[in-house]
Amino acid sequence: MIEDAAGRTLVRAAMKAPYLERDEEHVLALRWKEENDQHALHRITVAHMRLVISMASKFRHYGLPLGDLIQEGHVGLLEAAARFEPAREVRFSTYAT
Repeated sequence: MIEDAAGRTLVRAAMKAPYLERDEEHVLALRWKEENDQHALHRITVAHMRLVISMASKFRHYGLPLGDLIQEGHVGLLEAAARFEPAREVRFSTYAT
């Protein structure tokens, strides 16, 4: 479990974040890639933090704090967003994993 208040707040916020429909995700990805829209990037990454937390929790028994794993997962989301190609019509979560 996450030990600090900031980590718990992050998890709560991630669980409250709305899911993105395929079309909305595609539009946001296009705005991010074509217009460098930071708000679109934020919406994409926040919507996928649930995925990061889920994957990070599977690695918590390797000796690293869960909060650190979640932070690294967020960096991974940002790297995936930088390389993501919306024209391929693949969901972002599929590409990021």
